[in-house]
Amino acid sequence: WSASFGGTRDDSSAGVAIDGRGRLAVAATIRDHVKVDVVDHLVNGPSDGLLVYFDAKGAPGAAIPLGGEALDGLTAITAAGDRIVVGGFYAGSLKIGTQTITANGDDAFLAAFDGATVTGVWDVAGAGREEIAALSPVSNGFIAGIGHTAAAKVDGQPLASPKDPASGAGVVVRGVR
Repeated sequence: WSASFGGTRDDSSAGVAIDGRGRLAVAATIRDHVKVDVVDHLVNGPSDGLLVYFDAKGAPGAAIPLGGEALDGLTAITAAGDRIVVGGFYAGSLKIGTQTITANGDDAFLAAFDGATVTGVWDVAGAGREEIAALSPVSNGFIAGIGHTAAAKVDGQPLASPKDPASGAGVVVRGVR
């Protein structure tokens, strides 16, 4: 099977993953009106993230918008057992499920989902620019590769300032339930 979604602007996909229940998920950044199956999704700002599920036969499932009033999007995806974990960027504020996170400039986030249900949110914030560069599964969780330009925190836990003020790299391991 094959599936396609996107609008008339520069939409992109960051990757795909298959969770432990066989659901395929696509992490995307959308910049315009996008229709997935029969549901229309409109961006809240210049761009938003969109997590779209498909079943094993290609039928679309949940489509979860992740965006606020500013430049937002998804950059990475992985499966962690029955969960899908995405990483992305945001500025301003971003609502993920019932939780709202607020950026301190150009920040990043990690979020775990069981279908359309949010099971975890991790804010990646600091004085510089933070970015999720990669995600990979580990037993009962995931590893996030994070680029950052100043001291940063992942859900309140510190990443040291990089020696080069123009760029740094951090690694974070998190479990998901």
